[in-house]
Amino acid sequence: MRTQGGETDRCVALVGTPRAVLAGVGSSEWVGWLAAHEQKAALSFAHAELRDSYVAAHILARRAAARLIGSDPQRLRLVQCCATCGGPHGKPSIEGHPRLHVSLSHTRQAVAAVAGNVPSAIDIEMPGNLVYSELRSASVFSSRELAMLDALRPAERDDAALAFWVRKECLVKLGHASLDTLTTCDVAEPAPAGLKFTEWSHPASGCIGAVAARIVAQVEFLD
Repeated sequence: MRTQGGETDRCVALVGTPRAVLAGVGSSEWVGWLAAHEQKAALSFAHAELRDSYVAAHILARRAAARLIGSDPQRLRLVQCCATCGGPHGKPSIEGHPRLHVSLSHTRQAVAAVAGNVPSAIDIEMPGNLVYSELRSASVFSSRELAMLDALRPAERDDAALAFWVRKECLVKLGHASLDTLTTCDVAEPAPAGLKFTEWSHPASGCIGAVAARIVAQVEFLD
């Protein structure tokens, strides 16, 4: 599949533990990778684990983007601008590359980022952090999804519910759903809106994740 500009469609996702991502950067050198607003956000975390996760995800987004455009990741500027308030948060992008789509996600245990020349979004979660009973109570599943989940054995429901959840998070990031429309956003196969879900389980952390794009993503584990 090719884009309107004649390029081959590509979607590259990188997944790793914060330790693996930061190992090649250095505990003090990460500041040089980040913009001022990112540095401020990173230093605001009270716990080192949360700071490392934030920093690793933002570095990983640059590395994924660099894979696509053949650039030095440290020279790329990741920007975020809220469509509502204009603050330095919201959907990320790479300055100077308007046709490049990036997305990132982080937990304490693992981080993930995707870059594509097609709209792409990524989400990663740690099993146990969100369980089926909590998600069911939060009213995030469609009636068909609930029927599918309720038909599973209890031991299978948490992982299946989390798989649905990361798909939905991807659709929210792409603008195909919102937190108010999750019950009408059915992510059981086939994927909606002509999208494809690329899913994985990260061996080093046990986290599960998904990418949503109109093509299958290339996923690489860093550890």
